[in-house]
Amino acid sequence: MPAPNESSSTPAPNTVVLVDEAGRELGTADKVECHRGRGRLHRALTCLLFDDQRRLLFARRAAAKPLWPGYWDATVATHQAPGEPDIEATCRRVRQELAADARDVIRPTQILYHAQYNEDWAERELCAVLLARVAEPLTPAPDEIDDLTWIALDDLSAFTASEPIAPWFLLAWQALQRDHADELKSWLG
Repeated sequence: MPAPNESSSTPAPNTVVLVDEAGRELGTADKVECHRGRGRLHRALTCLLFDDQRRLLFARRAAAKPLWPGYWDATVATHQAPGEPDIEATCRRVRQELAADARDVIRPTQILYHAQYNEDWAERELCAVLLARVAEPLTPAPDEIDDLTWIALDDLSAFTASEPIAPWFLLAWQALQRDHADELKSWLG
């Protein structure tokens, strides 16, 4: 993992990077406006955090969030600031949401998706999918996370079938299993 730099402690950006489906940058826009209505396509990331026992950390999204409050997500998600590399944005977000350091960060894939939450809110993202390891203690930011739970990979299907799960996690996990299973297995050790 690259050494964190000073921008890793900056807040999540209020400006997101607009892209086309091929990932070409088209400019920037306000983060909230990009999630209104049917959404505008922009860069984002989700990072699945594991511990050294190969368990996946799930975070229940805070009740105050406008999109998918109370849904479980594995584990952190954010938007890259203009010019911010995916791994740097991931390290920043892990610190912000969990007061922890991400290590062994890799970016095996990305997904393109649209998920409509309700009439007013949607996700329309070209979303980088990253993997990282994290160790306890973890201190969840209360404005972001209501609860945490570690799930063994053998128990993942039962957990996702019985709990409300953020749609981007399900798509990211499918992409990892379908297109990057060997890389995931190797990285998990």
